[in-house]
Amino acid sequence: MIVLLSRIELVQFLSTPELQPVRNGYRWHHNPMSTMLYVDDESGGDLLATITVFTYSGAKLLEVNNTARQQKTGIDMSGLPGGMNFVETRRKSGKVGYLKVLKVR
Repeated sequence: MIVLLSRIELVQFLSTPELQPVRNGYRWHHNPMSTMLYVDDESGGDLLATITVFTYSGAKLLEVNNTARQQKTGIDMSGLPGGMNFVETRRKSGKVGYLKVLKVR
């Protein structure tokens, strides 16, 4: 399937595995998603502190604080508009990572 996201960006989705490969100490799934996005922390000691969702243009949509220090955090994306989003992951140490996810209706 080929999806035209904007005039300059063409993305091709061939298949989406259940879990994405480990990047920066975490995995995420399902991508694309319509309701829930799960972030699995596999870093060992430096746990995720906050997860923030931004629109493609940079507007903040949602922030989840991982106060329970869970290794698997679910983010309810059902109320957010469809489209390409960025997910910022911030660890307890201050280290920041970014995921690019597609929210479908």
